Amino acid sequence: MELVFLLTLLPVAHSVNRSLTYFVTLSAGFQDVPEFVGVAMMDGVPLLYCYGDRSEERVDWLQRLAAENPKLSDWNQHICALKYNTSKRILEELRNHTNQTGGAHVLQEASGCQLDTDTRTSTLHDSFALDGEELMTLDRKSWTWNYTDRARTFTADGRRLSSEPDYVSDVYLDLCPEMLKKYLKYSNGSGSGPSPEPPAVVLLQTSPSAPVRCHASGFYPDGPRMFWRRDGERVQEEGEVLPNRDGTFQISAVLNVSSIRTEDWSRYECVFQLSGEKDVITKLDRAAIRTSYGEPSKTRTAVVMVMVVVVLGLVAAVGFRLYKKKAADSGYELYETLTADL
Repeated sequence: MELVFLLTLLPVAHSVNRSLTYFVTLSAGFQDVPEFVGVAMMDGVPLLYCYGDRSEERVDWLQRLAAENPKLSDWNQHICALKYNTSKRILEELRNHTNQTGGAHVLQEASGCQLDTDTRTSTLHDSFALDGEELMTLDRKSWTWNYTDRARTFTADGRRLSSEPDYVSDVYLDLCPEMLKKYLKYSNGSGSGPSPEPPAVVLLQTSPSAPVRCHASGFYPDGPRMFWRRDGERVQEEGEVLPNRDGTFQISAVLNVSSIRTEDWSRYECVFQLSGEKDVITKLDRAAIRTSYGEPSKTRTAVVMVMVVVVLGLVAAVGFRLYKKKAADSGYELYETLTADL
């Protein structure tokens, strides 16, 4: 709960295609609040947590990968320690500028990379906020920091923070796109990660007059799409992709059938598209709908469980939306050793 509260103060960073993002928070002067917490997210799903300078893998495929290759845990530990030490230096300097060695303050950072799966190009981003106000943002063209008015109150006469991260030789941000590609490789089943079967598409309905929900879950998306169409023409907007707790994803598309005549049902179909897979076409057929009314208890239980998964996905998505100082050469050496084994 404390982790969620602290991370929600960060400015939101919206994903364009595929993303690997670290959200970290350093607190000072608070009681019963951790000094430093962080979370690494891939496409909005938590991969690992940072507690102080410790790391903890959270999703199954990453835990298995780390068990097979302990150097991966060393790398994640290196990232957590780097961000922890950088945040401490920045906050200490800011407090010294104002002669405020006491008082409560929160320093937050949102950093990472995004990968365009079509062009295979990547972009980097990094920004800091102090007590909920943006402090400085990385200029990706000049590799310098743009200070906000909030930051300039600490840097008179054009001076800069001596503790600002040096991105000319920063190990984490420089190698972020490559780590993202490797994580995508393993999470998609082409490495030691899971090798999921193509997800089954099911039709769900909670009552005879309720909309019919077309639903697929348990996949690792690369441009997933789901929508309803009639006579080959789309009649509804695409469904939204939501994260599951295990690192996979789900998607649903809802069709209001109350005004559709029974004889016209055969004209409707749900289309699920996933890169590298054949389109899954599911006809609107009353016999194929899993309902929670007038059916045996096992069927009702299955429908309820799927609906719970959908709700949990919505909660996770809402939670997500609310929301270096120079690295040593050993960071690159660790990365090279790690990737040689991946």
